[in-house]
Amino acid sequence: MAGFASFTASPGRAAEVDITLPERAFQIWDTTSGSWATLPGRYTVHAAHDAATPTLSTELHITG
Repeated sequence: MAGFASFTASPGRAAEVDITLPERAFQIWDTTSGSWATLPGRYTVHAAHDAATPTLSTELHITG
């Protein structure tokens, strides 16, 4: 889990919520430099009520 938010929507109504994902969520440990590195590429982010039932997804593009 990289981010979360709590919100309420009435039955049958849509709601919009912003969830900030920290850069660290897209990093790996670079053994050459001995530090965390953000790799450019495409990442799929899933939104769900719980880990077993993903509901929404979108693709993020990280550029170098």
